[in-house]
Amino acid sequence: MMDAPQIRAARAMLGLTQAELAKRAKISVTGLNNIESGQSDPRASTLEAIQSALELAGAEFFDGAVRLRSFRVGDRVKYRIGRAPDRTLWHAAGEVIEIEQPPFLRGAARIRAKIVGVETAWTTASDFEFAAHSDDGVQTKVKG
Repeated sequence: MMDAPQIRAARAMLGLTQAELAKRAKISVTGLNNIESGQSDPRASTLEAIQSALELAGAEFFDGAVRLRSFRVGDRVKYRIGRAPDRTLWHAAGEVIEIEQPPFLRGAARIRAKIVGVETAWTTASDFEFAAHSDDGVQTKVKG
């Protein structure tokens, strides 16, 4: 099970505020703040809800550490600043539609995404970052 430093690290890597993570995990902001600061001993079900929300946003927990996971078909993504062929696409979110992994892990994975209704050409995964939408329709940047 993850601990408070891992929660804070994952939230920072993903660019999520406490309010955004609390909403996704369906817990109160005060409760999350208390967990992250070590002021409370949360139930296992609460930690599972937080971990699930962070994993859905792109975090991966292993051996007491946290990192961003590889992209999957269906993930919400957007171009990294400066990588999109058109500057208007830097802040537009889309979805991974296809992934190509070179044989035997040689070279970087390439992905195709659909951004603002337009399918991208095959592009290295490093040209994209995770993106998330809050329920109120406001896009949230997620660093990758």
